[in-house]
Amino acid sequence: MKFSSSIRSVSIDNLAEQVRTPLFRNAYALILNSAATSGLGILYWMLAARLYPAEVVGVNSAIIAAMMLLSTLSRVNLGDALLRFLPRAGRMATRLVGYSYLVAVVLALVVGVLLYIGLNFVPTTLTFLRGDSVFTIAFILATMAWSVFGLQDYVLTGARQAVWVPIENGAFALLKIILLIAFAATFTAYGIYISWTIPVVLSLVPVNWLIFRYVLPRHASESVADSDTVPNAESGDWRRANAHSAPPASARQIGEFAVGNYVGALFWMAATMLLPIIVTEMLGAKANAYFYQPWLIASSLQLIVSNMSMSLTVEASRNQARLQNYSRRVLTHTAKLLVPLVGVTIIAAPFVLRVYGEEYANQGTLLLQLLALSAFPYLIMRLYLSRASVEGNLNALVSVQAVFCALVLGFSIALLPMLGIVGVGWAWLGAQCLVALLLIANQLRPRLREEVIQAT
Repeated sequence: MKFSSSIRSVSIDNLAEQVRTPLFRNAYALILNSAATSGLGILYWMLAARLYPAEVVGVNSAIIAAMMLLSTLSRVNLGDALLRFLPRAGRMATRLVGYSYLVAVVLALVVGVLLYIGLNFVPTTLTFLRGDSVFTIAFILATMAWSVFGLQDYVLTGARQAVWVPIENGAFALLKIILLIAFAATFTAYGIYISWTIPVVLSLVPVNWLIFRYVLPRHASESVADSDTVPNAESGDWRRANAHSAPPASARQIGEFAVGNYVGALFWMAATMLLPIIVTEMLGAKANAYFYQPWLIASSLQLIVSNMSMSLTVEASRNQARLQNYSRRVLTHTAKLLVPLVGVTIIAAPFVLRVYGEEYANQGTLLLQLLALSAFPYLIMRLYLSRASVEGNLNALVSVQAVFCALVLGFSIALLPMLGIVGVGWAWLGAQCLVALLLIANQLRPRLREEVIQAT
């Protein structure tokens, strides 16, 4: 009894110590956000599957995927730039965030208009984007709002205030569910999509009031305090040390990073956000409904990895001398989280999907299991990309994501006609494993070369 109490006390003390460390405090806040929003997301799509016909679910999920793709394109990877440079922006933080919002909104408008024009010349099943001008305008405006909404989390994380992220997104997810139920009888055709867009618009004012009136001023004041603090290298006390001892990045540096990194991000976006659209085009809206639910569930595991890597980017950007140490700690902690979560997902896959309906379980169980397994090689790739971002290695950022994009899209297109939606699962897992193996080999090569030199 005393032994178990001691273990529990040590575990609580370890957790408390980790929470006091910004590297893990922000990461855990983001993981909590992923867990809450993923759980509510599963509930959301379960209700959608029950309240709306499968073809409506497929069409609406394709609209949502298109909106998210366009908004991500319009953000030109400014989210990663905010993670990289906001930690040491100091008093320039407000201007950096404001300009980021402006660029994202203007580009969302341009990209939306170009899409509308382009669809008039391209045969597609996404006729809803060109058949009704009112809906098209609403879609473009929603994409502009979603572009700002997508940057908010990066601002809060880059300013080391990620504790607000689960609150913001939790409220968004709950309101989304309420509207989904309310619109089931009145806006059946597009009720799912509308329930996504209204909460986004409603969240913009309160969240950005918090950002510009509280988060950024506090971040600037902490930056000034930290810049006056000299770290004690002998004692190893780096708690107050950060990259503010160096001057903030210039607009040119930020622009070069954002543009260069954007090329790599385009490959990543193509590899992830095009898949629901490809499934819809090749197999139809109903098949995409069966694909989209396992895809969303498995994405929650990837979000855990992404959240930990985001915190790594922020903290290492403040103190790049600790990049190696932070990377090792993030790798260890994330792997410990993934082992039980992936195992539970694989075992529970048929039971979870059966909640959506028997056909969802029959079609998507193996797909979900394959996607869950891919979280492990994804961890290797994500940490490598975070390190490359902190080090400013744009060639690595572009090449790794380009290779992954070519592999996953090529494998998916080849396997979909033969294996159905399960083919995407094999394509995703295979591409992740190949890239992870290449990265491991690339990292081991210098060490092996040193050992050979030493041996001779």
